[in-house]
Amino acid sequence: MVIRGSVRVIAAVVTKEQIFSAEELRPGDYQRWRNLRAQLQQREECRRQQFRFRKDPAAYLTALEAQLLM
Repeated sequence: MVIRGSVRVIAAVVTKEQIFSAEELRPGDYQRWRNLRAQLQQREECRRQQFRFRKDPAAYLTALEAQLLM
């Protein structure tokens, strides 16, 4: 099931019309699939950092300063 990214709308529409076999669900181009996964993980990490900043800005900035001074 696809719950995020640009493919979720397509997946939601198509899965109601057709049942797929395991062979059909396998990625055809692994490099493209890995690139997509990397993009999704990068976006997820950005959202996580934004949440941490909104939750406690002082602690977030302190942690960034500590990383910078290492």
